Amino acid sequence: MSKTWMDIPAMLSAIFLVLGPPSVSSAEMWPPFHKLGRGIFNVATGLLEVPKQAVRESRKGEKKNVGLAVIGVFSGLLLGTGYAVGRTLGGAVEIITFPWPNPGGTFAPLVQPETVFSDGSWLEDPVKDGPQEEEPF
Repeated sequence: MSKTWMDIPAMLSAIFLVLGPPSVSSAEMWPPFHKLGRGIFNVATGLLEVPKQAVRESRKGEKKNVGLAVIGVFSGLLLGTGYAVGRTLGGAVEIITFPWPNPGGTFAPLVQPETVFSDGSWLEDPVKDGPQEEEPF
């Protein structure tokens, strides 16, 4: 390999260090590729909706009483299965259609929240964070 080819990475690195990183985020700069990445991520993590919803529904039931926590697990499994199918299919559609904008002319996510982790619900504790109801006695 000639010395000229070896100098190109060094020159590009020097230019990058002088000019700094781009000021625009990659999502704004390359929206189709952000859509593609979001689609791949949603297909890969869509099944995580099942345990997520099971835990959320269980915690909601636990707030009221222990028996409802058990029911919450089973209802959460059903709810999570539906969410998982929707997120996985939405991700597949985004992968297939990533070069083109959505019907609204934007590259907005088809499924809300954007990813299974975007809404922070993995961190919430409905027992502590939810509205407090007073005991009847």
